[in-house]
Amino acid sequence: MTSVLPVLDPLAPGEPGEYRDERVRVVRLGGGAPRTSLGPVLAGTRHFRLHKGGSRVEVSHVLRRADLGNDLTELLAGELFRPGLLAGSELFERIFVGVVRSTVPGALPAWRAFYGNTLARLRARPRGRSWTADLAPVYDRAAALVPPGRVLDLGSCFGFFPLLLARRDGYEVTASDLVAGSMRLLSAVAASEGVPLRTITCDAAAVPLPDGAADTVTVLHLLEHLAPADGALVLAEALRLAARRVVVAVPFEDEPSTCYGHVRRFGLAELTALGASTGLPFTVSEHHGGWLTVHTG
Repeated sequence: MTSVLPVLDPLAPGEPGEYRDERVRVVRLGGGAPRTSLGPVLAGTRHFRLHKGGSRVEVSHVLRRADLGNDLTELLAGELFRPGLLAGSELFERIFVGVVRSTVPGALPAWRAFYGNTLARLRARPRGRSWTADLAPVYDRAAALVPPGRVLDLGSCFGFFPLLLARRDGYEVTASDLVAGSMRLLSAVAASEGVPLRTITCDAAAVPLPDGAADTVTVLHLLEHLAPADGALVLAEALRLAARRVVVAVPFEDEPSTCYGHVRRFGLAELTALGASTGLPFTVSEHHGGWLTVHTG
């Protein structure tokens, strides 16, 4: 998915059945009477209604605890954003957070339900078309390419892969992301589950760790969010930090998915050029997207 916006605190207190910030208001229908009435319905879909909300975008929904998980990305995109009812990655992220927070009372309980459902679905390796079905084989492939040892994940966002890896014996895992709220959330969830996971808030192009701080550095579905020059800086930083290898994964898309914040399209040729630019031994392959492994030592 996307990052939790820097301006948001995903663990901030809120009212049961409702979430609001300066741009959005999200209400779960059936979750109790909202503090103030919703505006007139402008459009309705299977799971959502878009209301006229004055200074805020107002969305109501009928989702329940069992519906939480990162498959919510496709649900929001398919019903509200691709049809053009709403637009913009920032608004997408705000509504995403709002749906999670309005579905289960309490900040940490809501996010624990979100993480628990997502990780359970990833382990079940579902079939069909969904975020979980698309990403489960990506995480399986990444785990197969990352041997035990010190692992640093760049641009972790919600941190599903670091959480999965940190549960395994022999791994010392650090997650990192530019967004402080994402890392606070990940730390809180990991601690509540007893998972030994370290987090760092930093730019992926300027990580406050020494050379060779990790045996393996992973860069999973990050570069498609960055312009080529910024992506090159991130790859250079990953090479500096990796004592053994850097593992990069990107989606292959006909066009960048703008609602997810993608700005760059990759194919095998682009990955090969990226590997050649390092001057180091590398391999490129395709498995539910593209893979670049650079051997640093």
